[in-house]
Amino acid sequence: MASKKATAKNIVKESVKEPTKELTHQELFRLKLDRIKERIHYNLEISWEVVNKFREELSKHPTYAFEWGQDAIKASATIKLYGEFKSLIESEEFVNAEKLNNFETCVYMLETYSNNVNRTLLTKARYPKGSSSQISNLMEQYIVAELAIFMEDMTWPIKELEQIQEKIKERIQEETKQDNTGVV
Repeated sequence: MASKKATAKNIVKESVKEPTKELTHQELFRLKLDRIKERIHYNLEISWEVVNKFREELSKHPTYAFEWGQDAIKASATIKLYGEFKSLIESEEFVNAEKLNNFETCVYMLETYSNNVNRTLLTKARYPKGSSSQISNLMEQYIVAELAIFMEDMTWPIKELEQIQEKIKERIQEETKQDNTGVV
């Protein structure tokens, strides 16, 4: 029997399965956040594979590698953007907020990052970089494309986390209100 390779792609496929039991809002928040993390890791893993393949080809056949080097440039743009996002979700502040169930801080940090990506995207689209270096211009085009892809891929999951966080907040307020009135 062939064993299934534990790649990021397989992990993402497995994680997309819907839960079989009713989840609390906190569990649902963590599940959605884990899916975002898995998507980031998947995009980084695939991109690093492309860059490493280019590096290998470059050492063997430099001319050939550069003829098809556009994939490596695109993958480098992905690594730049998703690497920054990974740094955010692995930051001490984010990890501590997540551990302490401070979902409001998690959502705020994700939304702030997403807003910054959107501003950068709009600025780069409005004021395209013009360099005498074709490679530099190509890299800039791929960075803009990756910013757009990020916004397309991450806006809804972050919005879902915000909605779940609001439900958690409402639930806590209801419980606090019940505790204060003595009503169960």
